[in-house]
Amino acid sequence: MLFMPNITFSVPDDLYKKMKDYPYIKWTELYRDAIKNVLDKITTPTSEISTKEFFENYEKSGYPLPEITIDEIIKTQERIDEIEWERVF
Repeated sequence: MLFMPNITFSVPDDLYKKMKDYPYIKWTELYRDAIKNVLDKITTPTSEISTKEFFENYEKSGYPLPEITIDEIIKTQERIDEIEWERVF
């Protein structure tokens, strides 16, 4: 038998009442799948999210976005291009 630790979730009363309307849904499996999907998304190096999702998640983190000038962006991109050129050839 496979042992899995238990995690307890708290949900608002109104949500709990709505969940009770659908007893045939295996809520535990739904939570497990949702957690797995999020972890897969954030730990897979090839994972892609939209710019909008990135900034929404960043805003939720509470960290301020750094002020970056266009000159810094151009300089950084030029350096990335140089490194890529060196890597390829």
